[in-house]
Amino acid sequence: MRTAKKPMRVMFMCVTLATAACGGSGIDAPGGPQDRGTLLLPNTSADFVSQDPIWTKDGAEIVFVDATGLKAVNVASGLVRVLDPTDNIEGAARARSGEWIYFAAPVPNAAPGAPNIRLNRVHPATLGVETVGLVSQGWSFNVVVSDDERWIAYGSVLFDTQTGVSRVLPDGIPGGFSPDGTRLMYWLSSKSSYAVISTADGSSQPVMYDGLRTTFRWKDNSPQLLFVEPPTSPTSGIGTVVYERDGLTGAKRDIAQFDSNPYSFGAFLAGWSEDGQTLGVWLTSSSPRTELAVIRAGAATAIVLRFDGDAGKLVFSPTATAVAYPYFPSLVSSDQSLYVKTGI
Repeated sequence: MRTAKKPMRVMFMCVTLATAACGGSGIDAPGGPQDRGTLLLPNTSADFVSQDPIWTKDGAEIVFVDATGLKAVNVASGLVRVLDPTDNIEGAARARSGEWIYFAAPVPNAAPGAPNIRLNRVHPATLGVETVGLVSQGWSFNVVVSDDERWIAYGSVLFDTQTGVSRVLPDGIPGGFSPDGTRLMYWLSSKSSYAVISTADGSSQPVMYDGLRTTFRWKDNSPQLLFVEPPTSPTSGIGTVVYERDGLTGAKRDIAQFDSNPYSFGAFLAGWSEDGQTLGVWLTSSSPRTELAVIRAGAATAIVLRFDGDAGKLVFSPTATAVAYPYFPSLVSSDQSLYVKTGI
């Protein structure tokens, strides 16, 4: 029996900057008015599994995994219900256009050499649980699903729900499928770099990127990698710059620039909306003030959250009118709570 996984965060070095030229306000000083949004799940660190919150397609609930099963919390009421009571669920995901929640659960008493992971799915409205396939445990616990729900990547396993055939990939972490399902963005652990893997034959194409794992979105079938970079010097007159590069061509697109002395948490904790039109970026002043800047094409940047403390990966609702995120009282705290901010 595997033990429940502990919460895990990825933090990046923060470097001093200078006000949001794209329209956002400057960072508030610590001790000023705070707005964390609405508390949904308090003090979950004892059993909260490390994964991003998952919005249901209708935006009414947020799905999460803890040590006792797959659960959903209602955004309006805060009520929690159980979707599946299986212990030690490995990870979960929803296809961008779908309603089913897919998750990987251990097979009890699996024979040596036999598949030991069951790929399941559950419909939040009907609570009907179905098994879509059996695979062997992958190297990591990430689960991602293609838009058409044909492909599931679980750790280092790529599974075809149409044929029931699984393909073992090099050790790594799946990031997400292209809109047409023909490509998988994949982090190769042995090379500490990304590759685009063909779902048809498993062939791979290197991605033009050298750094830590980062947030990305798809433009057609090419991954666009996000960069959040500090100024070259405190006196350069150029603040934090947000831009993206095409992982296959290297083409650069500027997104936003900030000044007024904020730091940045880095691109990994930023998040795109499901349609790729809204971006959220965490900013912080000298510890502990944190703010969330929301960037939309054709609109002024808005600061929608401000609080003293630390934040994890943010996830927009399907309509990008709300955002969920893990909150930590400080950089060194293991206490974790789930908050949501609506009406953004």
